[in-house]
This record gives sequence, structure tokens and C-alpha cells, in this order.
Amino acid sequence: MADNLIIAKNVEEAVALKDGSSLFLAGGTEVNRLDSPCCASTLISLGRMGLDGLSVCEETVDCCKGPKKGRFLKLGAMCTFQELIDCEDVPQFLKEACRFMSSRTKRNMATIGGNIGAARDDSYLIPTLIAASCAVELNCKGKKHVYGIGRYLKEKKDYPDSLIEAVLIPLNGAEVLSKRYANTAASHAAVTVSVSLLDGKVRVGAAVKNAGVRRLVEFEELINAGKGTEEELIKAAYGLDMPISDDMFGSEKYKRYILGVTVSDLVKKAQGGKK
Repeated sequence: MADNLIIAKNVEEAVALKDGSSLFLAGGTEVNRLDSPCCASTLISLGRMGLDGLSVCEETVDCCKGPKKGRFLKLGAMCTFQELIDCEDVPQFLKEACRFMSSRTKRNMATIGGNIGAARDDSYLIPTLIAASCAVELNCKGKKHVYGIGRYLKEKKDYPDSLIEAVLIPLNGAEVLSKRYANTAASHAAVTVSVSLLDGKVRVGAAVKNAGVRRLVEFEELINAGKGTEEELIKAAYGLDMPISDDMFGSEKYKRYILGVTVSDLVKKAQGGKK
């Protein structure tokens, strides 16, 4: 339980105040939940900084394979899930991911930046953002970085006090399909998978409970080489270098099987039923 709450007036103040004993407070759905691993003596509220706008921009993104320039829909990090669902300019695939959070009360509180910053292995949004080649705009001690979501997740630990200011959604016409597996709509997801299709190329993001959330390049290489049959993808899932284990959400075999079958199914749907 935090002892202090600081309401930051602007981004500069928030970033300057952040250290190892404090956490940023966005919607509060993560920090305030009973089983949250988040622990800090001080919370820095971001609610009065105006980080909830929406605009179209051109930006150069630092990705794992180098810089890439594009046109993006820029969403302020404090945009809530419900605001994204209600906004006509937000792509349908992102609205679908936001609806994975079944409680409207929570959707009115939870923010896109907070969900990414938490980087939970049952994230509602991150698999979709990976598949869609999205990016995050960071402020790290006053310096701006625009990283692809994959690079951000890999290097997140190197920027412990950075603040997500915005999320960038590519305006490239990619189709993104997602599937979430949970016992109930309100339960933690055992597996969440997202697949995108752009110019005939497939991109895959997945979150596996108690294993992690990342891009599945192994699956992409098989599919884009024309070898992505359901049987081949299931076999690839069992050979995937990911620390999947048995737990209350499902066995290791179940999770790996679901990964392979779901990627196969989503790719077929994205390709219009073609094998």
C-alpha cells in the first residue's frame, strides 16, 4: 500500500519524480487490484496531464531491425479502453481487444498506456499491438524515444523510470484478428493470440499465462514460407522456446496446442478461408 500520492502537473514533473520507490498511477486498475505485484511507497498520478488526445502523425519508429517511417494514429496513453471503443477513428481490431475486458466499469478506468506498462502475461492489448506493428512513445528523463512494441518489451527493463506518453497505431490497412481463451469473460486468459495480414505477410503476437507475451517469429517464418499447415503449426508450438508450464489455467500441452490451432485458424480467416 502506497503512503504518498503526488498529482503531477505535467510530463516533465512526473518523469523527474519517478524513481525506484514510486509508480505511475494511470487508471488504477492494476495498482489497486488485490493480487497486484505492484508495490511502491509513492504513486505519481498522471490524470491531469492531458495525455488522452488523438491525432494522426508521421513518425520514425526504432524497431528491432532498425528505423521505420510511417503514418500513425496517435493515441494518448491515458485514453481509456471505453474511450477507444466509443471513438469512430479507432480501428475495429483495437476495439475488439479492448472488449476483452468484460467489465464496463473497469474499461472506463483502464488506460492503454497502463495496460502496456504493466506488460502482464495475460494482457488484453499487447498481442494485438504486436500483430499490428504498433509503437510506443516514451519519455525517459526528458528524452523522447519512439520504439516498436517488440523492442519496447525486450528493452523495458532498461527504462524503469520511463513514461509512456502515447501509443502509435499504423495506418497501413493491415487486418488483425484475435482470440482469447479464458474460463469466463472476467477470468485471466490462459492464451491470447493475434494475427495480422499485410501485403500477404503474416505477423503473430501471443500472451501465455505464466510464460510471457511476445511476437512469435517462428510461426511467421513457417506461414510466410508456405509451410503453415495446422499440423506444422501445432508441431512448431510444441517446439517453441517459451517457458510454458502446467498451472491452474491449463496444462503446458493444452497451451501449446491452443497456440498452434488458433494461429492456423486466424491465418485462414485473414486469408479469406484459403489454406
